Amino acid sequence: MTISTSFQRRKEPRVATQLQAEILVASQDGAEKIIPCQVLDLSRHGVCFEAEEGLFTSGVRSRVRFEFPKASHASVTLKPVRQRPSVLGRAICAAELMFDRESERRKLHTYLSSLGGSVRERRVGERRNAAAAHQLERRVTNRRKDYGVFRECASFASRVGDWKSTYTIFRQTEATHPARIVINGRELISFGTNDYLGLSHDPRVKEAARKAVERYGTSAGSRVLNGTLNLHEELEQGIADFKGTETALVFGGGYLANIGILTGLLKKDDVVFIDEKVHVSVIDGCIFSAAKIVPFRHNSIDDLGRKIQRVKGSRNLLIVDGVYSIEGDLARLPEIQALASAHHIPVMVDDAHGFGVLGPRGAGTADHFHMNGHIELDMGTLSGVLGGIGGFVACQKYIGDYLRHFSKGFLFTTSLPPATTAGLLEALRILKTDESLRTRLWSNMHQLKEGLKELGFKISATESAIVSILIGHEQTTYEIVRSLEDRGVYVSSFIRPAVKRGEARIRMTVSSAHSQQDISQALDAFKSVRPAIDLAIEKHG
Repeated sequence: MTISTSFQRRKEPRVATQLQAEILVASQDGAEKIIPCQVLDLSRHGVCFEAEEGLFTSGVRSRVRFEFPKASHASVTLKPVRQRPSVLGRAICAAELMFDRESERRKLHTYLSSLGGSVRERRVGERRNAAAAHQLERRVTNRRKDYGVFRECASFASRVGDWKSTYTIFRQTEATHPARIVINGRELISFGTNDYLGLSHDPRVKEAARKAVERYGTSAGSRVLNGTLNLHEELEQGIADFKGTETALVFGGGYLANIGILTGLLKKDDVVFIDEKVHVSVIDGCIFSAAKIVPFRHNSIDDLGRKIQRVKGSRNLLIVDGVYSIEGDLARLPEIQALASAHHIPVMVDDAHGFGVLGPRGAGTADHFHMNGHIELDMGTLSGVLGGIGGFVACQKYIGDYLRHFSKGFLFTTSLPPATTAGLLEALRILKTDESLRTRLWSNMHQLKEGLKELGFKISATESAIVSILIGHEQTTYEIVRSLEDRGVYVSSFIRPAVKRGEARIRMTVSSAHSQQDISQALDAFKSVRPAIDLAIEKHG
């Protein structure tokens, strides 16, 4: 008697296997035709196999002979269920197994058990694990919903722990010295500082800061109330004289300066033309002001001209960086100024990396192009060359008076500490009188640039004290930075959001505090990691 088990077929687990089998199909002359096939999966009551197309018609029974290991085999009747085309004239067929003898059934069950007596347990375990993972994901999702405005924070926190073990940012610095940095107890030659002239450690600057603490204490109030010291006004006038303008305003930071300037001046529906590579503080200041932002291609006078013709409003402003902080190239300031003047558009220059470095007197990018005093808003930072903290804008008196009364970034914040302000005043005096520092800076920069070129590196088109090498992949950038540290050299890694995805790079800044031996050691370190950098550039394009 043939035993039918169709009601059980879907209840049993199917096991993927590479078992060989033969299909026995009756021919017209009564003989059996043997056709080899490949079993794809098998259960106690059904089989799925691949064989030649048109092997049998649904509903017509054939026989299959399974070749089990250890010379065992079983012959079972097939009841076709369905088939679908595969490739090269073959088909994947599914059939129900009909056992003529109990012994054949036992052979099949024994074989299935030999694949792991836990076939069913494995399937149950897989389903259990999938269900647990789904429940965990639902719990995490629900928990993130509960965080509300902190949802992204919770999501990020689950990943940042792993990243901290690999990336080279937000690391603790134990000490700094001129052109040196101490990390994890090791002193490294630092090419990651903006202290271009080494004035942050100058004994004269330190002494000025110490005397200010003794006289004024450690803090001052808000500029609009009781926090305007004679030191602040002396610093502002000193900057204005150096930049060739009528006045200057000092802010608590470079980012804060751009926010305060732009939100104080711009209104809704004003139009701001910005180079696509300006600093993020410029972009944020424009966004916070609600002005219409019109970016143009980096240093493209043609694209800027087209944008002005198409979008120019009744109130406009054009903003560029004097020195672009990632690659170190300069704005085409004379051409930009000429185009802006033709359309009666004022110009603002963020000169964070040009002030104190460029120009015959070191007054910045405008000084470099012999345009000192001809930029409507000449912004810079006090945390680079002067070795302190803060930002400033040099401008005409009527603009400065307005900003003093309407720039919230100037009004509603505590003024620079007395010690910092006194140190900045002394550093500015040194910058104006000691040209040897800038001479040494440019000598060091020339040595580093030419050395990297001789080693075959394709460096950025820099005209400043910044040089960068494009790597591409962020993790590779971290690895190269750590390799350089192993050789005693510290450089900065620039990744998102400072640069776009796929544009991660190494950036170096040179200081007059570097010695020729420091530059030589850095070049030796880059020579040793050159194969890794070449591989990264080739891999990530």
